[in-house]
Amino acid sequence: MSKLFIDLEIAQTLGISVALILAIAEEKQINNFEELQNEANHALSFLDANAISYGIDSIRKFNLLKDIHSEKHLKLPSNKTSVSAMTNTWRPAKEVFEVVKFGGIPRDFVEGVLPEFRLYWSEKKILKDNWNKILIDHIRREWATNSLPNKGMPYVIDEAWKPSQEALDVLAMANISEQKVLEYLKPFIMFWKDSGRAFKSWNSKFVEFVRRKELADNDISDVNDENIKATNEAGNFSQKFDQRTQDKSWAEDIDFK
Repeated sequence: MSKLFIDLEIAQTLGISVALILAIAEEKQINNFEELQNEANHALSFLDANAISYGIDSIRKFNLLKDIHSEKHLKLPSNKTSVSAMTNTWRPAKEVFEVVKFGGIPRDFVEGVLPEFRLYWSEKKILKDNWNKILIDHIRREWATNSLPNKGMPYVIDEAWKPSQEALDVLAMANISEQKVLEYLKPFIMFWKDSGRAFKSWNSKFVEFVRRKELADNDISDVNDENIKATNEAGNFSQKFDQRTQDKSWAEDIDFK
């Protein structure tokens, strides 16, 4: 398996490991967790065991694998010969409700997200032949987001906030140790707490923050190393000897009074 296509919304709300494992399940059409665990361990060897276990647990918790399995066995009506734009009166096929029911998603939740779904896609004015499948994907993401502690709503960071295991794993892949990462935690929280801004997920912000800090620190170290090297190496002068002996710039800030 050389390529995986992940759902960015799942990655942002539940973490990169969940999105990767779910992509494997969809690609391989896996319908049981034991097989998924083995496949994830094999295909995602760059992730540690904790990240994979967290991903599997999240998929089980939100019934995401059940949704994929149900889509396999409940055939959605295809509009292959009828490409159309979304309208404000469009209704999903009855099979859509049966599919999401396998994932424990009630009908009233589907009805609740349907108006926003229709409005969004009708404004896009895009022609599609698989609106039922697109709606199922949308429902699945919204259900997972709604199940989060903050119900998918933006929230202000607090002093007790900690980065997720996924965020630590992403930074570890950039060769930034957990010990080093946690050194940035307090200034990160102080910065965003003072700003008063709210976000749906703080993990992506934290990863960006640490990466920028590491890049800046490394740049400064490189500059300092070059300066030290230039100072310590003999014969590296920017001026000739007679110019150096006549240069009085070193005394400009000295008060001789």
